Amino acid sequence: MRESDCLAKVKTIQPGLDFGVGIPSHQPRRTKTSQATHPLSWVNMRFFGAGYTVTMSGKAIISSVTETYAPLLTYSRPTFERFAERHGYEVVIDRRKRDNAPDSPAKRRRARWRKIQLLEKALQQFGTVVWFDADVMITKFDRDILADIAGDCFQGLVLEVFPHRYNPNTGVWVLRQDRDSFRFLAKVRKLGQLNHGFADQGSVMKALGWELGNYKHHGAKISYPSQFLIRTSWLPPEWNPLGLASRWPSRTKHFANMKQTARITAMQAELQRLKKARWL
Repeated sequence: MRESDCLAKVKTIQPGLDFGVGIPSHQPRRTKTSQATHPLSWVNMRFFGAGYTVTMSGKAIISSVTETYAPLLTYSRPTFERFAERHGYEVVIDRRKRDNAPDSPAKRRRARWRKIQLLEKALQQFGTVVWFDADVMITKFDRDILADIAGDCFQGLVLEVFPHRYNPNTGVWVLRQDRDSFRFLAKVRKLGQLNHGFADQGSVMKALGWELGNYKHHGAKISYPSQFLIRTSWLPPEWNPLGLASRWPSRTKHFANMKQTARITAMQAELQRLKKARWL
């Protein structure tokens, strides 16, 4: 059997949701099973919609875009798929027709809030879920991010550190199928969409015990550690190199806080660099 035969094809499942998969050749090939006969078809129907075929893959990379940010996937998705192929993940891309409405902070917060919904749904299907924002590109593929998660932790995040604040950044977020994962996401949902520049990240910070600081993020710091903090693993900054960590060698590049044209130009240059180096 050729190695390529062991890799499932990327397929569109329904408008708004793409499932792609990368399964290395040393893993057994998975057979497609119809919804009607598969014992987990109710999970598929309830959480991912009719049309998805359960593959029983243990790990998934999740991301989401709206129309404005869909072009970013041209550059980030190939890196997700290369990483998935190397380490045995499925790639799940949520596409939303409704735009992020950049002129409305409230609508931007609602669009970002979808991340929480998608993670809850994905954890019903996969043993481990890794979220990458669409403006994140993976630049090194030799190490699985799970190697840097402590074995007794239910989630992993990177702390972004600036002179005026430090806080978890949800642009790269690992969650295991664990009771505390569901409890934590439920807590985040209960806190709701905060009227703050951190959007969904602000609710995650509050659930961990962070003080958010002002609307421009100044003063964000841990203040009242929650029960979830002790089982949160802090990933090496190389997985989400923002703030002071942007000066160091990294495994990803996060093109955050940029105008869209500048972001696309930078991501395009990075993709060309990876191809030239034969990483892709």
